[in-house]
Amino acid sequence: MQNAVRRKKKPILPVLLLAVIVAVAGGVFYFIDSRTPSKKHLSAQEYFGGSDASMAVTAGGEVTKDAAVVYDGATYISEDVIAERVDPSFYYEENEKLLVVTTPTKKTTLDLTNGSSPNKEAEILDGTVYVSVDFLKQWADAEVTQYDSPSRLVIKSAWTYPAGDVSEDAAIRESADIKAPIIKDVSSGDTVRLLDVSADGSAGEGKQEGFTKVESEDGYVGYISDKYIKNIREMTEDHTSSIGDYTTVGFDGKINMVFHQTTSQASNNALANSIANVTGVNVIAPTWFFLDDKEGGIQDLSSADYVATAHSAGMKVWAVLNDFDGNVASADDTAASLSTDTYRSKIVDTVMQSIKASGADGLNIDMEHVTKSSVNDFLELIREFSVECRNAGITLSVDDYVPTFTGYMNRAEQARVCDYIVTMCYDEHSTDSEEAGSVSSLSFVKKGIEDTLKTVPAEKTIAAIPFFTRLWTTAGGKVTSTAYGMTDAENAASSMNMSEKWDDQTGQTYCELTSGDTKYQMWLENEKSIGLKMEAVQEAGCAGVAEWKLGLEKQEIWEIISNYLA
Repeated sequence: MQNAVRRKKKPILPVLLLAVIVAVAGGVFYFIDSRTPSKKHLSAQEYFGGSDASMAVTAGGEVTKDAAVVYDGATYISEDVIAERVDPSFYYEENEKLLVVTTPTKKTTLDLTNGSSPNKEAEILDGTVYVSVDFLKQWADAEVTQYDSPSRLVIKSAWTYPAGDVSEDAAIRESADIKAPIIKDVSSGDTVRLLDVSADGSAGEGKQEGFTKVESEDGYVGYISDKYIKNIREMTEDHTSSIGDYTTVGFDGKINMVFHQTTSQASNNALANSIANVTGVNVIAPTWFFLDDKEGGIQDLSSADYVATAHSAGMKVWAVLNDFDGNVASADDTAASLSTDTYRSKIVDTVMQSIKASGADGLNIDMEHVTKSSVNDFLELIREFSVECRNAGITLSVDDYVPTFTGYMNRAEQARVCDYIVTMCYDEHSTDSEEAGSVSSLSFVKKGIEDTLKTVPAEKTIAAIPFFTRLWTTAGGKVTSTAYGMTDAENAASSMNMSEKWDDQTGQTYCELTSGDTKYQMWLENEKSIGLKMEAVQEAGCAGVAEWKLGLEKQEIWEIISNYLA
């Protein structure tokens, strides 16, 4: 029998050991590599892009490629970039093809119906509106610097901002990742603008863990490791505005403003009787101007006699313009009336002439049919009123429902050009509500003020509270309500024998009655509920309070309000 050939056994243990070593080495390499910052650099051309005919623009903490063009020997910047990141007062109106620009005290328009303004200040190129650099410098408080290699524009329009120093040589990266390519090397001692960190060092919206978004002096925008930023502070550059300042026609002391719903001259004539028992009010706001058609027509109830009576009682008059008491009252009507320079100018001219003729001290704008689609036109109306009011020494205020309902209203822009923003802290539940509830619970008021103060300075914020409530009726699954003033609501609760108890959750007296299949509910406004609301106004440091409306209050309320404004 032939001897079998024996096979040698493979050295299994050394093979496994080698595999483990390789795996561990690979893991170690991966661990080290994953934590080793990339040294890859993007060239300036790769980062900014651009060509002989176009260039990038750094503005408002963002870099936009091809946002500027060279045309007919001049440099032009996209109007969209200017409006969004430099100065929102540059407003293009598509309907009449007008570029409308406002400063604190001036308004100008450029006609682009032929694709170019008469003196080439603006051009429409391939469907995009562009503004010349020279015109931008003339009409905006902005500094424009051009850099080469590649050609690009850096626009500065903020003169106070958070800044920090670079603690040692470091890299600004394209994104918040150590593996992201480097767009610029910075040296120890360099100062950078901080874009997602506040001057007190707290993280802002969108802050990425471990990185701070920064802008260099020459227009690079990217991310640097937090550990390389020190000496965080607010930096203010010495600067004098080339277009003037948005000065405020303010008020000496806290404001106590009551709305006066006037629907006829008879209401105006009854003012003396209406305020006979009112104390502590220093501003009265009569509803005098109503949007009357889609072309900017206005109903006008202004009265010089009314102003004289109010002044003799120690009250200033802030006349109200609204879009719901006239012959048109819908979102479509308001949008149409704001959609052209012709219509807006008609509104502004009519109202301002009457304000001046009557001797009123201020204008209050209460347009409640503004929607997200019409808000930019509304903001342009506000800017145009701002020019006229500032020039005439007239206080301008705007009413907004709380941000929960109207987050799109851009209160920061309103506050930039207006004197006061009135936050209407009521209609938490209204005629359109599908369930019964408080018109103005304490938590609703507090949140309305808190949210407003995120974008509006406290010294420009007026909190508006209600002198009314609603009697809710729920029957057959259907909810209806009727508005009552303070005394009438208490009388209704008493006459109906409704049960009453204090509700800590809403900060109001809650009333309820069930009769058969029908349920009645009310959340009363009284001395205690108003006191709690005023405490919230006081604690927030608001400029004052407003009340809707004169005639619905209890006499005792005036002293409570005054005590919190003292």
